[in-house]
Amino acid sequence: MWGVEILRKIDETANLASEEIKVGNMQGIDSSIQYITHIWQTYVDQEQTIFDGEMVKNDSLGILINIVSSNIQYLKDANLLKEANKIQLLFDELSSYLKGILQYISKPVLLVFMGAKCKSWPNCKAGQRTIESVDNIVAKFAARIRISIVDVKKKKELTKQYKIMFTPTLVYIDTNGKEVYRKPGESTDLIIEDELNKLISK
Repeated sequence: MWGVEILRKIDETANLASEEIKVGNMQGIDSSIQYITHIWQTYVDQEQTIFDGEMVKNDSLGILINIVSSNIQYLKDANLLKEANKIQLLFDELSSYLKGILQYISKPVLLVFMGAKCKSWPNCKAGQRTIESVDNIVAKFAARIRISIVDVKKKKELTKQYKIMFTPTLVYIDTNGKEVYRKPGESTDLIIEDELNKLISK
């Protein structure tokens, strides 16, 4: 599951659990919280794998992620004590925080797969020029897309997942996590910008 889909599943589960609490049906709350805990960790792991410091930074998103992690722990604690009113309040807060996160992540993604030496190795001109091109357009598109520069040596599983055979390779992903275009080899500002505009307009 892609990040946006995961968060929507969590919100849906929280809303269903809230309705059960409102009618006095506490059965199933345990499994709902366990499910939320599990898929939230899936989202956090995905965020870390794809965007760990390589993305355009957004401190507000990081703060919200930490708040939700705490909120889920409070939910688990309240559930152990069967504090229905507190559980209801925490579910309501969770839904609100998730909406905040969705505002940040409901964007197309550009993954830039690079070799570890591409920024400095003299012979990797294509990689160096591609990095320069990405840097040139980051500010222009930062509010509309998410960008991550992926070191293929450090992120072997992600590299394998996207079947990267050559660096640099740019992979364009829509908001549902579907790959819509890829460009192996050197990319210029104009090429990247043209594909990003197509992706954003979909």
